[in-house]
Amino acid sequence: MLTLLLTTVLSSTVIPTATVRFPGGQSVIVPGPGSDAERLKYGETSAWMNNATLFSPRSEAVAVRFCNDHTMESGCIVYVAKPTGRILELENSDVNLFLWTANGRYLIGSGGDTVRLWNLSGGMRTDTLTLPVSDPGLTPGASEITRLWLDQGDLCVAMKNQLYAVQIRVPGAPQHPPSQQRGVTLTTTRYVLPWLTRLTSTSSPASRTPLEAICQQVRRSD
Repeated sequence: MLTLLLTTVLSSTVIPTATVRFPGGQSVIVPGPGSDAERLKYGETSAWMNNATLFSPRSEAVAVRFCNDHTMESGCIVYVAKPTGRILELENSDVNLFLWTANGRYLIGSGGDTVRLWNLSGGMRTDTLTLPVSDPGLTPGASEITRLWLDQGDLCVAMKNQLYAVQIRVPGAPQHPPSQQRGVTLTTTRYVLPWLTRLTSTSSPASRTPLEAICQQVRRSD
């Protein structure tokens, strides 16, 4: 049985740790953020907490996420640990969602409108999703990836996009009110792994697709 034990170490700086136990019985202590650089960025009173732990499918590695809820500089850092005791901090790992590929060789994470893929040596691929808008009276606003999942060996990424009316400024005319939200579009993109190459992208108004757009399949040659 996979178990997770949390320990907080008190010193001059509060440094959280997560103790993970692998099926073979090996226990590895993963120290969270607490370096001088992190204290400088997040402040002395920043509080890091281990709020997510995910083992790879064969339990050959585990991803441990620590997040900071500081009001000015919130963020997350993900570490990958192995039964040997090796611990790797992943670059640019401020992610809300993450999952392993079926073979456990890659970890996928997303934050905002960006999806990232890391190998177990720390190498990373990145793709930022943008919403094409054909209506000249609309402009895309904030975008957020809402779900990641695997389908027939590919990665599917669902995203919610807010659309706003474009403000037209005329010299001498009264100031227009702030842009008004005109709708929400849901987009799902299919990627081929591990290259993180886009295969298809499907968009639909949220009014027609309450949850998410479909992850469009592609016909592959034998």
